[in-house]
Amino acid sequence: MHSSIFWSSQELTIPFSQLDQDTAEKLDALERWNVELANRIMSLPQKDRRSLNSKHFADMHLGGAWINHTIRKVRAQSKSHSFYSMPLETDGNNWRLSRSEDVFFVSFRLFRRKKSRFPLHVKDVSHMHSLELLLRGDVRPGNIRILRSRQGFWSINITLLLERKIVDRWLGVDRGKMIPVAAASPDGPVTFLKDREILRIVLEFDKLRSKLRMDDREKLKELERKEKDAITLINKSISKELLDMAESLKAGIRLEALPNPYHLDDLSNDSYSIVKDWSHWAFCQLDAFIKQEAQNRGVVIDVVPPDFTSQTCCRCGAINKRRRQSFVCKRCRHKLHADANAALVIRDWYGMYCPLDVGVVTGKHKASS
Repeated sequence: MHSSIFWSSQELTIPFSQLDQDTAEKLDALERWNVELANRIMSLPQKDRRSLNSKHFADMHLGGAWINHTIRKVRAQSKSHSFYSMPLETDGNNWRLSRSEDVFFVSFRLFRRKKSRFPLHVKDVSHMHSLELLLRGDVRPGNIRILRSRQGFWSINITLLLERKIVDRWLGVDRGKMIPVAAASPDGPVTFLKDREILRIVLEFDKLRSKLRMDDREKLKELERKEKDAITLINKSISKELLDMAESLKAGIRLEALPNPYHLDDLSNDSYSIVKDWSHWAFCQLDAFIKQEAQNRGVVIDVVPPDFTSQTCCRCGAINKRRRQSFVCKRCRHKLHADANAALVIRDWYGMYCPLDVGVVTGKHKASS
């Protein structure tokens, strides 16, 4: 049985205290520069991004820690696109927490060679307890992100690494449009969550939408809002049911990575206008709900590459073509629901599921054994 070691984590979002207008304007400028930096890096050929570091962007006033983290995030992108937002983010080696009387302070370098200290407005008792654990060394510092709300208020998102967990049982989760979640348990059975309910809502709203004229924008907008609310309720229910299942099975949850992860930075009501593909927005929202619920319950989340998870046979590892909801392996003749097969592949993923010598199984090509 393959075991993996993970750090369970906790995220705290805490507003800055007594942030003056001048500092707020500096944070706003730094965030704009970070977006500009991300787009500059993305415009370079993939091979040229590999050797980049903060020294290559000496013309920018951003601190080197922010620049290096943005380089790593952009480098991880496989498809070319433009960034509309890129919050400032750095890892646990580049910031410090301190306390003076009853006030917590966080220190980091906003600009090159200039360290700043910011007071935090900590009202939540649980947040205060977690910060005290960090000061005592009982937990480890993770990444921080500087965030701005729609109202223009600035806060800091702090990740704390709580404890190491050894996980050898996994719940493999495949997500789709008609069947939102197919969950493969560590012991074999695959469960489909909310498949009929999602299909009913999609068909119902498609029928209502077909009756409206395209120029009737107000009614279309209201219909979209109702559809979004209905999907949100289902996503919350799915995330709770999935975490209940993981806890009862004493297993971690293994998901496939979503494309375009920069869309996950903001899953507010306004994000629907940013992510035009409705199904993609729903995937992002469900992904965020699952991860948040897992964090609250201390369940480990593992994310694996999405490549070929829907085309790989869960029994022999051969790559085939998926036929809608049916999966038939041309090598071993294994037949299974396509989403169930993908969930089993994700569950048993150890970094690379498919053997390197396996080819595409078609009429002209045969997989090597």
